[in-house]
Amino acid sequence: MRIFYPCYDDQKPTGGQKHTYQHVDILNEHGLDAFVVHTAPGFRLTWFENRTRVISHAEFEAIHDPRGDYVVLPETMGSTMLRYPGRKVIFNKNLFQGFLAFNHDLAPGDPYHHPEVVAALTVSEHNAAHLRFAYPSLPVWRVYSGIDTRRFAFHSIRGKKKQIVTPNKTLAHVATLFHLLRARADAGLNALAGYSWVVLKGQSEEEIAAMLRESLIFVFFSIDEGLSRVLLEAMACGCLIVTHWEGPSAECLPEQVAAASYGDLITAARHIEAIARTFETDPASLDARSAAGRSMAERFSLERQAVSVMDAWQQILRSGG
Repeated sequence: MRIFYPCYDDQKPTGGQKHTYQHVDILNEHGLDAFVVHTAPGFRLTWFENRTRVISHAEFEAIHDPRGDYVVLPETMGSTMLRYPGRKVIFNKNLFQGFLAFNHDLAPGDPYHHPEVVAALTVSEHNAAHLRFAYPSLPVWRVYSGIDTRRFAFHSIRGKKKQIVTPNKTLAHVATLFHLLRARADAGLNALAGYSWVVLKGQSEEEIAAMLRESLIFVFFSIDEGLSRVLLEAMACGCLIVTHWEGPSAECLPEQVAAASYGDLITAARHIEAIARTFETDPASLDARSAAGRSMAERFSLERQAVSVMDAWQQILRSGG
C-alpha cells in the first residue's frame, strides 16, 4: 500500500505546497510508503530545504495500484481530481479556494460525494467545521501546521528594525493602510516617518525567516485562508501582529493581538501608530505581546503536526477506505 500526494510544479512559495512535502516526510518516517508526485521528471520544490521522496507523474502511473493505494489530492483541482483512479483523500488546505475551484470546473458532480473519496484532511477547525456541515457522512480530519521554530527563531523587541512586513495578499487594503499612515507621518502626526515596508513575494523560506526576525510589525488582513502558515511564522519570530479577529486565523491568535474589524483601516492604523510610539518610548512594554505570539506559534510544533497526521492516517487506514 502506497500513499501519493500530487503537487503542482510551481516554485511560488505557498504554505499548502509545504504541507504536502511535510506530510510525505512524516508518513515515511513512520513506516508508511509515501511519495510527492510532480508532473515533470526531476522536478522538486527548492524554495525551502527538503529531502522529500519525489517522483514524476510517469513514475506514479507505473507503480500506482488503484486497488490498494491512496492518492491525496489538493482541493484546488475541483472535479478533475476524479481522473485519478482508486481511493482518494482530499487535502483541503483552503476551504475558499477549494470551493472556488468548482466555479471553473467543467466536469459534473461534486468530488466530495464520489464513493472513491474516503476522507478529507484540513488545517483548521474553521475549515473542518464547514466541510463537516456540507458533507456530514465524509470523515474530515484536522491536521496541524508544523512550524520550525528554530528556523523561525524568536527575536526580542529590542532587536527589531523599524520595519513592517506583510504577505502579498489583500494589497488594496494594505496599500490604503500604508497611504493613511504615510499621510499622517508627513504631517508629523505619528512616529512612522522612518519605517520601511516589505511585501513577502517570491522569497525563499530562509529569506522570509530573516525578514520576519528583523521586523517589528506584521500586517495580515486575509480572512480567506485555511490557516495561515506565514502568520504563525511571524509570531514565532516575535513580530507584533496587526490583523482581523475573524475567519480561520482567529483560532491561532493570542488575546493580546492588535485586532481591527475587516475594512476598519483606521483602527488598524491606530494600532500601528501606538506600537511605533511605544517602540520609541518604552519598548520593554511590548515584550509581553511579542512573547504571547511566540507562545501561540509554539503550539503548532513539528511534533504536534506529526501526531495529527499519523492519527488521521491511522483512522483512514483502520476504516479500510
